[in-house]
Amino acid sequence: MQKRTIKRKFDFFRNYFLIKPTLFSEPKINNASLSDFFFFDCRDGRDTKITIFNIYSQINPDKPTEDEVKIFIFDYNGKLNKKIDFTLKFNEYREIIFSKYNISNFGSFFIFHSTKNILDLERKGSYPSERGYVGYRNKDSLWNFVHGNRTCNYLSNSKIKTIMAYSLFETIYTPQVNFDDTNFFKLIFNNPLNRKIKINIKCFNLTNEIVSSVKEEIISYGTKIIAFKNKEIKYLKIYSRLMFCRPLIYKEYKKDFDIFHA
Repeated sequence: MQKRTIKRKFDFFRNYFLIKPTLFSEPKINNASLSDFFFFDCRDGRDTKITIFNIYSQINPDKPTEDEVKIFIFDYNGKLNKKIDFTLKFNEYREIIFSKYNISNFGSFFIFHSTKNILDLERKGSYPSERGYVGYRNKDSLWNFVHGNRTCNYLSNSKIKTIMAYSLFETIYTPQVNFDDTNFFKLIFNNPLNRKIKINIKCFNLTNEIVSSVKEEIISYGTKIIAFKNKEIKYLKIYSRLMFCRPLIYKEYKKDFDIFHA
């Protein structure tokens, strides 16, 4: 058995039983291309966009390489809504504006890159990863941008595989942000696994008392938006068996909004 296979199995068990766990595992294929699971929102005049670059122009700038891009767009129920394929020439980029593709409502999407050229990245312990900046706006407002939330999946023989760790026991994620500067905020979760996940959110006030608690389930490749309207909430904790269960955070103010990850 190869050392890499042994390490992968070892990492699975240490994560599953929370014995000095890691956040991610290695892909099961060579030269894998990784992707974030990005959120999009096209409801009620909102829009989403992302600029996709030929990633291999940056990885190997001395050798012109075409980049074959595949975008998988899932609705909030985890169903594949649309698939977009195109090829980027060396140093080329393309802006994808979701409203121009007749995409409505909200959900999440992957962006996978591939090339016919042989790149010896895996031997060096590296994988190309799409973690670009996604822009969001409400109707005619300015674009707000947020960087990719977490690298979590790759494409293998047209099937989407995950590198996210999942445990037998519940883990806790505490966003490093306060929520008492707004009366209204949302947590945006998506599920990159091929199984449903359960999350339990506990919200605390200044004196560390629980003032709100929410339990939700998110189906495979699904997206959930959970809204809170409580000025007492100072901070919160997220309980889940998914390691690194970090949401996007949406704060609404009188004239605009902010969206970011903690």
